[in-house]
Amino acid sequence: MSTVTAIQEGFSNSALRMPYALAELSCGHVAGVRLRDTRGVCCGCGAGLSYSQGSSFQRCACGTWMAGNINSPNPHKAEDRLTKMGDVMECERCAAEAAQLEWLRALDMSTVHHTRERYGSIYLYRLEPTSPSNFMLIGSVAPTPANEALLRGRLAPLSPTEQA
Repeated sequence: MSTVTAIQEGFSNSALRMPYALAELSCGHVAGVRLRDTRGVCCGCGAGLSYSQGSSFQRCACGTWMAGNINSPNPHKAEDRLTKMGDVMECERCAAEAAQLEWLRALDMSTVHHTRERYGSIYLYRLEPTSPSNFMLIGSVAPTPANEALLRGRLAPLSPTEQA
C-alpha cells in the first residue's frame, strides 16, 4: 500500500488537449486519480442521471438514451477528484513488480542462457535449436534492484550472436 503524496496535473498531447491528473505515490510510482461521476439530465423526462468513470451512457428509466446538460468532472479541480492527498491506495506497478519477482524466483535458472536489457525491460532467453537464432524468449521482467540481484552474473548488454 502506498500513500498519495502529490497530484500532478497536465494536458494530453493530442489535437484536443484534455486535462488529466495523476497521483504521485510514496513508493515512487504514479497512478490515475478517481473522479466524481458525470452528471446529466434525461432529455425525455428530465430526471437526473449519473454515470461513473468508465461506464457508457445508459438508457433512462423512461426509455430515453439522450442526456442533456452534461456536467463532466474536471481533473484539475480538487472538488471533482475523489482521490485526495494522504489517501492510501494499492500501487498496481508495485504489485506487478512483486508478481514478476515471484515468477523469477520460481524459474529454473539453469534454463536461462542469457538476458538482455532493452526498452526498459530485462528479457530472459533459453537455448532453442529449432530457432534461427538458437534462442527463444522465456519472458521479461522490470529492471528493479531485486530482479537484477536475482539475475546477477547473467545480465548482458548484447546477445551471444551480437557478441561474436
